[in-house]
Amino acid sequence: MDAEYDVIVVGAGMAGVTYARTVHDAGQRVLLLERSRGLGGRMATRRNGDDVWDHGAQYFTVTHPDFHTLVTDWVDDDLAAIWQGRIYCWDGETLRESSRAIRYVGLPGMTALCKAMAEPLPCRLQCRVEALERQDGLWRVRSGQSIWLAPRVVLAMPPEQAARLLPEEHPLLRHTTAAEMLPTWTLLMSFVSPPQLPFDGLFINREPLSWLADNASKPGRPASNDWVLHASPAWSAAHLALPAEEVAALLEHAFLDLCEQLAPGVPVPARQSMQAHCWRYARPAGQASARAFLESADGLALIGDWLQGGRVEGAFLSGVALARQHCGLPATLDEEEV
Repeated sequence: MDAEYDVIVVGAGMAGVTYARTVHDAGQRVLLLERSRGLGGRMATRRNGDDVWDHGAQYFTVTHPDFHTLVTDWVDDDLAAIWQGRIYCWDGETLRESSRAIRYVGLPGMTALCKAMAEPLPCRLQCRVEALERQDGLWRVRSGQSIWLAPRVVLAMPPEQAARLLPEEHPLLRHTTAAEMLPTWTLLMSFVSPPQLPFDGLFINREPLSWLADNASKPGRPASNDWVLHASPAWSAAHLALPAEEVAALLEHAFLDLCEQLAPGVPVPARQSMQAHCWRYARPAGQASARAFLESADGLALIGDWLQGGRVEGAFLSGVALARQHCGLPATLDEEEV
């Protein structure tokens, strides 16, 4: 017998979990489906023995008062803390201190926040949704031999992935095809001892790298010698089809060259391991849209950070705005501001 819910959420990143938890707390029957092995989406933490890397979102900042309230609760509950690392910028010639923005991280990893929010929710992991079908006023959500029913379905995922699930000629399709997402190749490196570099995080305005960070400099992380490198969107797109091993070798060479520029004559410790991972839909190419969410009259809706210019806060605002509308709660964002 098919299980029926008030709403089914496909995608358990920050937007999907925020929406699901908000409607759950308001008394609605919600089911959360996630195709990966864990929660969090790009708020991801990878572990290999004693090595730990936040290989997706590196941190998050706060500007909206509603998100500030939630983050304050996270800090009070030891789920988040301020990263007081030395953050610099490099343009190929000058190393300068970055802005003094307050940067938060999840504890003990970025995944902790979505895990805590989703704890009371019915959730199916490693569940790849294959089809959405409309029947008798309900949506049939199918994954393998399993089928769930609900009058509303929320797709909390990048637009390209949502487009594959939307029915043919659905009115939301034009929004997914108009949105562009940029990729990011990520390199996870482990060393036998700490690299001697004058920063904990570095924004790089020169190809091929755009960011690198000492993961152990973040609060709550083990004292390992693990570094995360992000390639620029342009470089990542140009090398999207390369095998991960080849990408890893190219980015390692770029890292070693950068070390020589920033710490000339200082030897780089021997590498213990490295692996490359591609975030195919890492960030939106454009600015925030005019709406925090998109919804059609038949009960399908789209949410995600891609509608709010990226960032963890954008994902939260997208999810909570739709949830509050569905629950009849006061809006998080004024419609003219989202």
